[in-house]
Amino acid sequence: MLSMEEGQDRTDDPGVWKKPILVTIAREGEGIKEVVDALEAHREFLERTGHRTALEEERWESIIREMLAEHFVDRMHDAVTRERFRSIVRDVAERRMDKLEALDTLLRAIYELEAAEGPARGAAGRGARRPGPRGSGRPVEGEGQGEGPGKGGRKGAPRRPARPSGSSGRSGGRRR
Repeated sequence: MLSMEEGQDRTDDPGVWKKPILVTIAREGEGIKEVVDALEAHREFLERTGHRTALEEERWESIIREMLAEHFVDRMHDAVTRERFRSIVRDVAERRMDKLEALDTLLRAIYELEAAEGPARGAAGRGARRPGPRGSGRPVEGEGQGEGPGKGGRKGAPRRPARPSGSSGRSGGRRR
């Protein structure tokens, strides 16, 4: 049984979107204009209340966090061999190392690699791309020349080149 508690659905609050209930019959094309009008009203509501900006900030925060996580995983693969990584995972699983010690070990390897490479090897030196204008998926001019639009990934997010199966991402056969 459904019940409405006080304050649960405050339809008088101008900061709360009131979801319309619309009837459509797709085969007959009925209700399409009403759906389009409701979508436009929702867009206007988001603009008027500032919710659109908040949603955009949340979306970009998520994208940036994902990019950061991918960056650190990529750098970890550059800094330690697959065997070393598996050894660390095994040590954690068998309780010979705790997860924070494992994290510290991997981060230390990344920092040591970064120090050895020097400051000239920034994000652009690792093949990173900036998104094109307004999340177009196109690279900023002069960057990412080997990748064309529409090669997968999310609009506005950098695309990483695919690694061949079984590759650790290292070049020159250098082993650590």
